[in-house]
Amino acid sequence: MNPQMHPSEGVRAIAGVFEGEINIYEREPEKGLERFLKVKKMYNQECSKSELLLQAEKLQE
Repeated sequence: MNPQMHPSEGVRAIAGVFEGEINIYEREPEKGLERFLKVKKMYNQECSKSELLLQAEKLQE
């Protein structure tokens, strides 16, 4: 979240609830550019060590 794009009250409200690290990154394997999501840490939650492939077709369902 970019704190310069949102009101400070909203930023503080979200930051107070969320304590973790989520990354979205791109890689270019053999079949073209792909985006992945990985939850590195989440407050009071056990996280998977694997990544999730983000597919636009499935996100729109």
